[in-house]
Amino acid sequence: PMRANCGWPSILAAIACSFIAFNSYTFFSAQPKRSVVRRRSLLRIHRAPTAAPSRASPQLLASGHGTAAATVQTGGSTGLVDIQCTNMAGPWFRKDQSRYRPYRAVPLEAPFRARPDPIQPQLNFFPLETLRLGAGTRYAAAAAANLQYLLDMPTDSLLWAWRALAKRPQPAGAKPFRSGWEHPGSELRGHFLGHWLSAAAFAWAGGGGEALRAKMEGVVRTLAECAGALGGYLSAFPPSHLDRYERIEPVWAPYYCIDKVMQGLLDQHAVTGSALALTVATGMADYIRIRTQSHIAATSLSWHWQALDMEYGGLNNVLWQVASLSGEARHREGASLFDKPCVLGTMAAAQDPFDGIHANTQVPILLGGATRYEVTGEPALRDATAHFFQLIRSTRSFATGGSTHGEVWGAPRQLGGTLGPPPVGTQHQESCTTHNMLKVAAKLLRWTGDYTYADFTERALLNSVIGTMRGSEPGALLYTLPLGAGVSKRDKQAWRTSERGGWSHAHDDLWCCSGTGIEAFAKLHEHVFATNATTAAAATAATAAADGRASSRATPAHAASTPELHVLQYISTRLTWKAAGVTAELQATDLSRVPAGQPLALSFTMSPLAGAEMAKGARDGTAPLGGLVAGGAADPHTDPHASSQRLTIVVRIPGWAWLGAQPSARLNGEPVPIPKHARSLRLSRTWSPADLLHLELWPTLRLEEPPDSRPQFASLRAVFYGPLLLAALAHEAGVRRLGVSP
Repeated sequence: PMRANCGWPSILAAIACSFIAFNSYTFFSAQPKRSVVRRRSLLRIHRAPTAAPSRASPQLLASGHGTAAATVQTGGSTGLVDIQCTNMAGPWFRKDQSRYRPYRAVPLEAPFRARPDPIQPQLNFFPLETLRLGAGTRYAAAAAANLQYLLDMPTDSLLWAWRALAKRPQPAGAKPFRSGWEHPGSELRGHFLGHWLSAAAFAWAGGGGEALRAKMEGVVRTLAECAGALGGYLSAFPPSHLDRYERIEPVWAPYYCIDKVMQGLLDQHAVTGSALALTVATGMADYIRIRTQSHIAATSLSWHWQALDMEYGGLNNVLWQVASLSGEARHREGASLFDKPCVLGTMAAAQDPFDGIHANTQVPILLGGATRYEVTGEPALRDATAHFFQLIRSTRSFATGGSTHGEVWGAPRQLGGTLGPPPVGTQHQESCTTHNMLKVAAKLLRWTGDYTYADFTERALLNSVIGTMRGSEPGALLYTLPLGAGVSKRDKQAWRTSERGGWSHAHDDLWCCSGTGIEAFAKLHEHVFATNATTAAAATAATAAADGRASSRATPAHAASTPELHVLQYISTRLTWKAAGVTAELQATDLSRVPAGQPLALSFTMSPLAGAEMAKGARDGTAPLGGLVAGGAADPHTDPHASSQRLTIVVRIPGWAWLGAQPSARLNGEPVPIPKHARSLRLSRTWSPADLLHLELWPTLRLEEPPDSRPQFASLRAVFYGPLLLAALAHEAGVRRLGVSP
């Protein structure tokens, strides 16, 4: 395999690197350095941290957690509290080996019994069923390979352990997986079925076809049958795994697995409208709530918080989603019992408890806190989400947008030592962490409308996601993306030692990152477009009025203004926007195919929906906002002057576009001025099918410093061409550094 080194030996070589940058990424050092900080690798095996402060006594531990719990229960304090947290929280947590540090935290009400005050976002993304990826791009090829993988998946093998536990008959020929994380002896069995349900829903919405829908419906029916046979309990393993979790005894993340299948069911409901999926998920939410409340009554809330030092995925996230859908106080109470103070409370207090901690144990919990904010409107959780994102982005993220080394966040601003040769150089940025950080960024973008979060999405999609699939091979995904010097994705990675190196087998591995990977590749275009909150604000107000409620939150300032369509990512996509009565299409150059010295070209067109689509909108309640062509009006396919309503188009202009030639725009061939260093181009007009908006953004070579200011890494830089991180090719494994003059 080719070996990769980031470098800048010449402009031509660096530009050439852009064509292979999807295959491997790394930093480079302009001067040879022999100093490499070697860390003990903390992987998904049970292993203690290499360094920690002195062990807390049981009394101090109880006092620390108990103080926080007592304050949280009152719900009346706005000050900070003292709590004790461990950096051992994660899959290798051991109660008798844990050491605790003191932190400050914002108290959060648990159980939550206050009156919820849902937020009004600034932007809304479009449902996946309204979006279609453009053909001929790497994104489209990856999505197609992913769809084939979902169709080919032997779901009876995924369901084997579920049926066995519920004592349901196995279909003829059904066999369990014999290796990987889904084999019958794996304590993590069941997790991948949840990922498959989510990914299948997303892919079906993107045009996956009826064969996929039939397959999904069969899986949901089987899960409902299993839950019915077990009295509402739904899992591929017995409740004794949860008993061990509650006793804080070693067990591999049972609530993590339950979180995945509940999320899959909720996605099935949200995308396909499956009422059965929602019923099963709600039943499991009630089971968890009753079980947890009984456990706390028998022990204490302090003990429960300590049990949450064991990995439990984003269980609070799915429980808050159930609470949002049901509107029931009991579901809000149950969800809040999984809002871990050592994550959400410390983030709200602008602390940093993450040195040496397993990263992807923390991010899903943070996502749950963000969903709680959307339901309850508690400002502390908004602050926690924003602080968390900024903390990880500025102190622990690589140039790719990803983070972690050996699945762990290390000390802040000390990444340089991880970028050496194998084996240290092959264990970067666990894919799950990147996928979940993209979800955090999407929430912050939706709340604030701040394009900074869209910039992060661009960086991570280009440099951390699209390259984690092996070309267009279905099911071949990366657990970690190697960033070290002289490394290849074909290199063996820690315990992933097969002949395929870091690449997963389609059915013999089924890792966590395989699961989040198939979800990501089913919705690559999810955040290309967004709209302002006009429709959402009106709908929320109408619902509140019907329920006799009033929100104290002001409607967004733009809610009564002209509808806006935000173009956020440069991925060729078509949008069918029934509420506005238009079809919008973005065609974007695949940056990996842009010749050196040529611009990234964007073309945008918009036309009214055809009569059949408009009539359907009138029947299903998605009729346009008003003043649009409909029914027997002019045919937009034959009349170039058929008019639509007035809309504002807002196109994101990234910071990298201002480092070379000035971005340019033309509307129907006429220049459109773009203010210097503007973050967006805004055009308000009545659009017709004849209108063509064309933009050109000029990538240029640039360097970025990593977040590591230690003297031995002073010359470390990442080389970019526009938003694309470059990798230099070397045919020899020993070539690790490329000299470059300043």
